Amino acid sequence: MLPGVYRLPGVPDGFDTRLWAVVLWMGDRGHFFGPTAGYILRFDGIERPDRITIAMHSGITLQGVEVLKLRRGDRPQCRHVEGFRICRTERVLAEMAATLGPGPLGRALDDALRRGMTTLEKMSQFADKEWRYRPGRTLLLKLLKQRDDRDERIRSMFEARMLRILRRIKSERFEADHELDIDGERFVLDFFHPLSLIGIECHSYKFHIGKHNEDARRDRKLASAGIELLYFTWADLHDDDRRVEREIRAAIERKMGVRKLFS
Repeated sequence: MLPGVYRLPGVPDGFDTRLWAVVLWMGDRGHFFGPTAGYILRFDGIERPDRITIAMHSGITLQGVEVLKLRRGDRPQCRHVEGFRICRTERVLAEMAATLGPGPLGRALDDALRRGMTTLEKMSQFADKEWRYRPGRTLLLKLLKQRDDRDERIRSMFEARMLRILRRIKSERFEADHELDIDGERFVLDFFHPLSLIGIECHSYKFHIGKHNEDARRDRKLASAGIELLYFTWADLHDDDRRVEREIRAAIERKMGVRKLFS
């Protein structure tokens, strides 16, 4: 398959087999680069690449593998993930920025933040100090500026999509993964608008199936404290996210109007 690496009869010749062939051939002389590393880390939005890409200090041509030559003096910090040698998360995302568009790169960045693999502060420092004058830096900085501390607190791609909708309501601030204490009991809302006392819940079957009684009691307890909950499903966001935005705006206007009336 590669110099000194052979495939035994009966072993399928697929993408994962070729990845392991590269592992055996490359050793610690290089690392999996950009989208290939993102695929290994199973980032959201990163599909299996057409070609395996690696980076090394020595230039070489390999069949079916794209080899990028590292700059002289470039000694990236690497680690092994399930046997695959890749760079630290900040560099993987920076390398991906050179070849991917804002859509898949943004999803991968959101996934890395949700999984606690990096932080906005670490990403900003890396882009500013270690990725200067590199391809993709401008796109990476743009995506970082579009995010804030809430992106590190959300827990799913569902919530990430809801947060993008809430950001369009620029005049209002919605807290993510917000904790409330009501009569000594702790409740956590996906998103909360403190001024109108409106909570927004991303209602997924995975987290709410079999919890009907618990959810009903929770709703009553929050309602007793004047908090109104708005539930949205994945289908709501997927089918018509503008309608979701209009419903949230209308609910805030209604609640704020009632509060002004009785204040």
